[in-house]
Amino acid sequence: MTENSTELALIDPRSKPVPTTKILLVEDNPGDVRMVRETLAGQNLAVFQVITADRLGEAMIRLRRERFEAVLLDLSLPDARDLDTLRRMRRSAPAIPIVVMTGLADEALAIKAVNEGAEDYLVKGEADGVALARRLLFAIERRRGSWARPANDAHPQMCKTLALIGSKGGVGTSTIACHLGAALGEKTGEQVLLADLDLACGVLGFLLEVEPKFGLLEALENAGKLDIDLWKSLVHNKEPGLDIIATKFGALPETDIVEPLQRLLSFVRGIYRWVIADLGSGYHKNLPTALEDLDLICLVTTMELAALRQARLMIERLKRLGGNADTIRLVINEASKRSAFTPGNLEEMLGLPVWATIPRIPELRENHPAPAPAFGAAVNRIASLIAGTAEAAPKKKWRYF
Repeated sequence: MTENSTELALIDPRSKPVPTTKILLVEDNPGDVRMVRETLAGQNLAVFQVITADRLGEAMIRLRRERFEAVLLDLSLPDARDLDTLRRMRRSAPAIPIVVMTGLADEALAIKAVNEGAEDYLVKGEADGVALARRLLFAIERRRGSWARPANDAHPQMCKTLALIGSKGGVGTSTIACHLGAALGEKTGEQVLLADLDLACGVLGFLLEVEPKFGLLEALENAGKLDIDLWKSLVHNKEPGLDIIATKFGALPETDIVEPLQRLLSFVRGIYRWVIADLGSGYHKNLPTALEDLDLICLVTTMELAALRQARLMIERLKRLGGNADTIRLVINEASKRSAFTPGNLEEMLGLPVWATIPRIPELRENHPAPAPAFGAAVNRIASLIAGTAEAAPKKKWRYF
C-alpha cells in the first residue's frame, strides 16, 4: 500500500476564490498518478484536491471515512479488474460520480463501463487539464441532478455490516448469528454473508454443518488479490441468498491480519447487501480492526451475573475503541420472566437499553435439531429491527417475540 498523498491543482491567485473539489484517484501506476496530478495542476478552471489509493479495497475504506465529490477510477487494479472494479465501487458508493480511466486498447471496455453506470470515461494521456477538469465537474453536476430527482430504476444500495459479540463464552452468540443470517436473507430477499471472524474457535462451520477445506484464513492470505472467482471458491452457499465464510477450529494466522482484514471487509462490502460477522466472545486483538467497518454491534449476554459483569466491561471497552451508544445494541439471550432483573434494571446497570430479547429455549442447550418457534420468532424480530421494518421493544418490560 502506498502512502496516501494530497495535492492541490493551482489557479491564478489573483482570480476569485474557487471552492476546492475533492476527488479520489484510484490508480496503482505511479506514472499515471503523476500524469493526472500534473494535468490538473496545469489548468485554471477549478481547484482539485487529489487523494490517491492504489487498490480498490483501500479506496472503498477511504470512501467510508471521507467525503469525495468524484472518483477517477482505473479499471485494472491489483485487487479488481475490468467491469467488476466499477460494480464493486458503485455498490460501495452509489451516490458518488465515477469517471473511468482506460488505455487506448481498452476503450471498448470503458464504453461498457459507462453503460453500467460510470458518468464518463477518458483515455489516459489524451485529455489536457481543462478537458479533464470539465469531465470531472460535469460528472459531479450530472450525478447531483440525477439524485435530486426520483429515480426510475433502483440505485445500488450500500452494504450494511453488523457484528455479534458475546459478553463471554456460552451466551449463544454464534447460534444467534447462524439463524439471524438466514432470517435476514429471507426477510429482505437480499444477499447476505455470514462471516466467522472468531479465528480461535471456528464454531459457525460446526453449527451449520459446513466443513471448510478453504475459508477465512485463505481469504486473508489472498486479501490483496481477491476477485469474484476466487471468492466463490472460498465461501459456502448454504441456501439461496446466504453465503458463509467459515473458519477451521484453531486455525490462527501466523502473521498480523490488520491490513488483510481491512481489505477483506472492504471487498465483501462491494458484493453483499448485508454482512453479519460473528466475533466470538470477549476482547481479542482483531476487534479494533473489525470495529472500523461496522454499522452495528450487537452485544449478546445472558442474565447470569458473570455474563452481565463482562457485558458492562465490554460496553466500556467498545466505547473506548470508537463505538458509541448509537451503534451498540444490547441483546439479552435466554431471558426469563422469573429473573430478578427488569429491562430498567439492566439499563441502569449496563448503561444501555435492552434492544432485543430471546426467551430461554431449553432445546437449544440440548442440541435439538429444530429450535422452538419462540426462538425463531425472536430472531425474525431482530432481523426486522436490523432491516428497519419493526420498532424496538419497550424498555421497561419484557417482550417475547
